Amino acid sequence: MRYSIQFNASEKVTLEQEIEIVKDYLQLESIQFDDRLTYNLDIDNAALGIKIPPMAIQLLVENAIKHGISQLSAGGEIYIQAKLENDHLHLSVTNDGQLKKKSKREGVGIKNLVERLKILFGQFAELSLVNSSDKKVTATLKIPLN
Repeated sequence: MRYSIQFNASEKVTLEQEIEIVKDYLQLESIQFDDRLTYNLDIDNAALGIKIPPMAIQLLVENAIKHGISQLSAGGEIYIQAKLENDHLHLSVTNDGQLKKKSKREGVGIKNLVERLKILFGQFAELSLVNSSDKKVTATLKIPLN
């Protein structure tokens, strides 16, 4: 909560700061879900100093749990990856589950993240959310390094 209040007003935070908060959040959720939630992180150390919008990964992880893992009786896994490639930071959050058809009432989290990306990086940042297989959903952020 302190992170949210302190950094939400910030324009950007380091990937390292964001990952630490996401780890804490996942540890708490793991307790709530017992053995129904597992997670793995694959973070390129060279990317830890890159600046990203605060709460970006946190939002994607929250959505993965709310719309994916919590909907599955057996639970599932979240896999977070960050790597540097072609002058961009590529962040992905993959979880068990499937995207559902859009409902009449859509949340504002993803819309707000897209707007923040546009403000900070213009047309050079991208966000995609796809069914990456018949059992997985992947949210991918592509953020320019310059």
